[in-house]
Amino acid sequence: MFSKIIFTFITRFSSSLIGFLLVILTAHAIGAEGRGEISLIILGTAITLLISSIIGGNAIVLLAPSTPAFKLLVPSYGWAVISISITTALLHFTGLIPHQFSIHIFIISMLQAIASIHMSIFIGKQQIKLYNIMNLLQVFLLFTMAVIFYYFLKHQDVMHYVIALYISFAIQAAATTWFIYRDIELTNLSGTNEIIKKILENGLIIQLCNVVQILNYRLCYFILEETHGLTSLGIFSTASIVAESVWLVSRSISLVQYSGIVNSSDKEYNRLLTVRMSKLSLFGSILVMLPVLILPSSFYGWVFGEEFRGITEPLWIYAPGILALSFATVLGHYFAGLGLNKVNLLGSVIGFIITLIASLILIPKWGINGAAMSVCLAYCVHSLYLFLKFRTHTSFKINELWPTADDYIYLKKGIGTFLGRS
Repeated sequence: MFSKIIFTFITRFSSSLIGFLLVILTAHAIGAEGRGEISLIILGTAITLLISSIIGGNAIVLLAPSTPAFKLLVPSYGWAVISISITTALLHFTGLIPHQFSIHIFIISMLQAIASIHMSIFIGKQQIKLYNIMNLLQVFLLFTMAVIFYYFLKHQDVMHYVIALYISFAIQAAATTWFIYRDIELTNLSGTNEIIKKILENGLIIQLCNVVQILNYRLCYFILEETHGLTSLGIFSTASIVAESVWLVSRSISLVQYSGIVNSSDKEYNRLLTVRMSKLSLFGSILVMLPVLILPSSFYGWVFGEEFRGITEPLWIYAPGILALSFATVLGHYFAGLGLNKVNLLGSVIGFIITLIASLILIPKWGINGAAMSVCLAYCVHSLYLFLKFRTHTSFKINELWPTADDYIYLKKGIGTFLGRS
């Protein structure tokens, strides 16, 4: 398991590094306003993908170990077409996405949905390496095309970023399709209604949780853009990307932990695994966060451009919430792996309410810093809730948070095993 965590971390670190370079490239090519517009496009595709994942997302991860893949794929594809069409139309007519990019958001979301459905099955079958490679492939292709468009061809518009998205997600969708259909049997669809029912039992709660969570993460984008404009949004979204890069540690750990819990029925193993992984997640996240905070504003101005010198202050405001959620993400995946998705849903709703109230109060007055305060507060409250629920559910003791000799031995053995395999 530790080898999977390290491999996941390496590939996600690579993806994050490439993503960071992509932010630098686009910040210099199209400025803060262009970054703001890209943020709204990405947010639009993320929302449509979340709705489509009611049937094609984490719910099929839980069924993948015991259900023929073809019976999961067919309803997932059908729902993707219906849900993405409706969601994109709603986003368009409510003005939450730039109107000129609505059709592009629809097509890109469809490509993302196809790849996401396939990669959910990879996770359910514990094909973590393949899942990570497919994610890295998309980011690498996006960066490559952006370099060609912005650095070599000297374009300076958002549309060429959209074209790069098209190319990267189309190739990712094609590659995952090849891997999926190479290994599955085309069975009859008998019992599909029962499978859809099982998917919905988990999928509705899981994706409602994810929709609320992304609003928790990104609601402040809409309010900040409305009250302070695209330039402020571009600066804040860049600060968010830098701060949230710390989550590559917790997301790498929790992905492997989640896959393990889904395939385990040992309650004590699941509890001990979660405690150990949460400590590892917090410690690793602190190590990554420190250089992010120590770097001076002049460095960020040099990297992203003079418009972005001011991101240091919101980074400091952001930091406690980022670290709190780094710890709590592992706890959330414990409940998800057991199918207790209502716990995560309630946590997300609590965080969303905090974000909404705080954003409406703080952003109009404090702008970018107000957005950082709002999100930090929501993350901390959400994390506290998950901690208290985990403690109640498992009889977890506070003193178990302290690092132990066994933790050190586990870490040392895991690294040694990984290096030996490498």
